[in-house]
Parts: sequence; structure tokens; C-alpha cells
Amino acid sequence: MPTVLEIHSISKHFGGVKALDCINFSVEQGQRYALLGENGAGKSTLIKILAGEHRPDSGSVRLAGEIFAPHSPAEAARAGVIIVPQELSYCPNLSVAENLLLSELPSFMGWVRRGYMREEALRRLKRLNLNDINPDWPMARLSTGQAQATQIAGAVARHPKLLLLDEPSSALSRGEAAQLARMLAQLKQEGVTVLYVSHRMDEIFGSEASGFSACDAYTVLRDGKHVESGGLEGKTSDSIVLAMIGRELQNEYFAHLPREAQMPRAVKPARLRLENFCDNAHNKFTNIDLEAYPGEVLGLGGLVGAGRTEVARAIMGLDVGAEGGVWIDGKPYVNRSVRASLARGMVYLTEDRKREGLVLKMSSTANWSLPFVSRYGVLGGALVKGGLERRERGAAFASVQVKAANSELPTQSLSGGNQQKVLFARWLSVKPEPGIIILDEPTRGIDVGSKAEIHRLISDLCLRGAAVVVISSDLPELLALCTRLAIMRRGAISGILERHEMSEQAAGRLMIDL
Repeated sequence: MPTVLEIHSISKHFGGVKALDCINFSVEQGQRYALLGENGAGKSTLIKILAGEHRPDSGSVRLAGEIFAPHSPAEAARAGVIIVPQELSYCPNLSVAENLLLSELPSFMGWVRRGYMREEALRRLKRLNLNDINPDWPMARLSTGQAQATQIAGAVARHPKLLLLDEPSSALSRGEAAQLARMLAQLKQEGVTVLYVSHRMDEIFGSEASGFSACDAYTVLRDGKHVESGGLEGKTSDSIVLAMIGRELQNEYFAHLPREAQMPRAVKPARLRLENFCDNAHNKFTNIDLEAYPGEVLGLGGLVGAGRTEVARAIMGLDVGAEGGVWIDGKPYVNRSVRASLARGMVYLTEDRKREGLVLKMSSTANWSLPFVSRYGVLGGALVKGGLERRERGAAFASVQVKAANSELPTQSLSGGNQQKVLFARWLSVKPEPGIIILDEPTRGIDVGSKAEIHRLISDLCLRGAAVVVISSDLPELLALCTRLAIMRRGAISGILERHEMSEQAAGRLMIDL
């Protein structure tokens, strides 16, 4: 097959940080080509160069044999390179049809041809079998998976020579990921060339359970350098992970699990207890009875939309209107607010770190100290004792292994895994020391190495006596980590599994209406 993309000796620096160092590989027409590496390996930088968002410092790119050096995303798109980014970009108040044709609105005498626009939008959706999406709906009505699929449909309609998909399944439920798998299989049959970034090995190698067919070839980057490229035949996920992180990942063994098995729960008072906890204002959940004990990981599983996040936000005081009993360390907790929750030793790590957890243009230091910056204030808070703030930040970052070349640079310069660790460092630095830690999708969109580090951190928190509640759509993650697993369905607890009862089959039966 002819070569679509040729990368020759591409390098890129940001200040004193070398993001890419002499990268070389090529992609053939019709391939689904995997670009792999840990967070911070250089994948996003390379994708942004191809999409016209960055210019390389040296090296060259050829697209279908021609020199390709776009100065903007629009120029890259005109040449045939279309990106669907991990962070979706659309106008939520406009319709699906308007979003699909936003850059090419059909018009006559200055008036938008809405009938033609709707017909064209329907054609684009039907091409990828997106028959459950109405082109008249506002984009805000769509689920994350539907919004992702819509943006892919819009990208494919522009007849790309190269389609860039950056972590397309990171925020999808299992059902939505299965739909994505079907779309990718169809694109492969049509000969569309896809450069695919993912941390999920079942999507790279393909599996019957995930529905994904295997990628054709791959390149691994590590610390901005090219490690290896080739076909996936004969490769294993372990060998790819070894190339990605430079070390073998040990089978995860969590010290809190055998300790928990030896400590009868009845002799320990619950750190957090919910009794008949209901969302009467919005009807997102009802009759939640749950306890979280010191030294355990309580998993909260269920399909997207089951009400897991809504329960967590209501406990923390982020959302108002919930009623029912809440006790922290045996004491009633009535007037819930974020400030009151922090004062009682409860913290919540949001599922959306980029929009709700961090101010990406602020430095890592400033993001870390944001909730308690008054600790470092002088002259009524007009000035900050920066030296003390930086010293304490350094210790906090070291405790969770944040890797940042310069903690005064904007947080958006960090990898996703390190951004997540900044949030961990922040909430573990509040005073009093947190005894209840609620983690909502703590490993979404991060690489296998960072994921293993966060799992070990969660286990360490349990050994220190914290009660950790983990909300995750990754069922294998919950089965590996949790001492107990509560499953939600349609806003209610459908069952609670003890450690010895946990399995994918048992959890699946509780998730789905039979």
C-alpha cells in the first residue's frame, strides 16, 4: 500500500524541555496505526504538530508524498489531516446539524438552507450507522459517546487522508466504546487511515470482549524519543508496556486487601454512613444506604448515568437538594458544603480534572494550594509566602511522585497522569488530614504506569486508616482494588458484593435490568 504519512527526524522543545527528540516512522494507506506511550511521552505534541497547532523545531513531515508543514489546524484540515481531540470541542447550544456543518453552512442569498443542512447531517450520521442521533437535537442533549461519534462523523465526511483520534474511548461507557469499535471497523473497511492514540491494550490488540479489531502497526514513544515501531503480530501487551515505561509492571498486589480480610468490619465504626439518602430535588438517586469503613476501598460501580457521581457530589456538598442521613465518624452531618466537608476531613477528586479540578493556565504550585492558599498569606492575604508554599508543595508532590520539570509552568503543560497526581497532592495536603477520600474515575485517560502508581497510592491511603470510595467505569479496576463493591442501577443500590463474591459476572448482573 502507498505511504500516507512519513515522519522524518521531528524534534520539538518547550523552553528547556525536549518534548520530541528525532522521531521517525511512517504510516501506510488504510492502516489503523497505534501511537503509544506514557503520559508525557510526546504523543500529544506530535499529534498537535500534525494537526497544525505546533510547528516542529526541526525535521519534516510528508503527507501522501508531499511536504506537509501546516501553520494552523484549518490549513492541516484543508490538506486532509483531521483531528478528533480527546477534549471534545463543539457548540452545546447549537443543533447536531449545525455543529456538523458549522465550517461549511449551506446558504443562499445570505440565508442558511436549513432543509439541505438537515439532510446532509442525516447522511453523515447514517454513514456511520448513528441512527439514534437526531440532527435537530442540541449537542448538549447528547451523551459523551454520542458527541464523540458525531465529531468522528463530521471528520470522516471531510474525506481525510489521515484521521487523528486522540484517546477516543477515555470517557466512554462500555456500550459507547462498543459503538466506537463498530465505527472504526467500518472506517477500516473503507480504507480510511487512522492514527490512533490509546492507553487500552484491548483496543490496540483487539479483543472479543471489547469489540475492537487489532491495530495494524504501532510506534512507541518514551520521554520524547522513538523506542520502536513495527507490526503487532507476535507482540504481547506485556512487551508493549515494557517498551512504553522501560520496566516490567508487576502483578498488582495490594497490602490493604489481606489486612481487610483479617479485620472484622463490625468492630470498626464507619467513617462515612448514608441512610435513606435521596435526591428529591433532581431525582438522580434514591434510598442510598451505604457505609465506608477505615482501611478499606469501597467501590461504587454501575453503568454511566446510574447516579454514582451524583451521590458523591451531594455528599461533598457540591450539589444541593439531597436529603437523608449522613454521618461522618459517627456524628451527623447536616448542613453540607465543600468548606464543611473539608473541615470534617472529607475530600472529593472530580471525574473531570480539566474543567472542574484544575485551572490549567495556572502553575502546578498555584493549583496545588488553591483551596488553602490562605495558609501562606501575609498582610491580610495581599501577599503569599512563596518560599514556604514551594517547600510544602515540593514535599507533597514528592509523596505522590508528580513529575514536573518546572512547577511554576502552567499545569496544562503536564501529562494527564501528572495533572491527576497534582489533584491527589492537593487533597492529601488539606488539614485536618482526610479520613474520607472520594475518587471519581481516578485513572481515566492516564497511562498504565501512572495508573499503577495511583493504585498503589490508594492502597497506601487505606493502610493509613482512610476510608476510600472509588467510582469507576473500569470494572477490572474495581475488582482489583476494592474490599467491597456497591453497584448502582437507575439511581439506587442494586447490590453490594463482598470481596469473596466479586466477579465480572456478579457485578454485571447487578448493573443491568434483566
